[in-house]
Amino acid sequence: MWYLTIQEPSNWLWHLKKIEAELAWNITKGDSNIKIAILDTWFDITHPDLSSQITPSFDPYDSTYFDANCNRVNHGTTVASFASAQTDGGGQLASVGFNSKIIGYQAWDGSYIERAHHAALFMNANIITSSAGGWDCSTTVNQLDQLALQEILDHGTTVIMPAGNGYNGTNCYYSGSFHAWKP
Repeated sequence: MWYLTIQEPSNWLWHLKKIEAELAWNITKGDSNIKIAILDTWFDITHPDLSSQITPSFDPYDSTYFDANCNRVNHGTTVASFASAQTDGGGQLASVGFNSKIIGYQAWDGSYIERAHHAALFMNANIITSSAGGWDCSTTVNQLDQLALQEILDHGTTVIMPAGNGYNGTNCYYSGSFHAWKP
């Protein structure tokens, strides 16, 4: 996105143009009652387009506070901006559901399923997305993770695993392909 802004400023919203977001905006622009839990690396809670969108201002799983530390991997800031950045917040970001709220989880320490479980059952997230990878990449999932994921889905939470991250464009670094598990 930033490269396109420099190369051709009129094309910086290519991701929204590509999915024809303006057609969806005729139906909805998100809802402040919709909570999107994002399991990722770090979130800049001072960004003008995200400061009112990310709540709470810390990881509710382990109480790690987010800030504007530019030395951190801010992939979570980018993912949050795609989901719910304030399109007219004064920054350079724009999103699909800019009326929805974000719950940020710092998830690169291996506790993905625990954080997803927390997001669904304790924070009542409607949607969970984990573009940081880290989920079990085998074709079999251990029984505890199966039970946790089933409980998340039974709670009515939608789980999204974006494609394209990781080695060779997948979320699974080990097998070279992403395997979806279905309950």
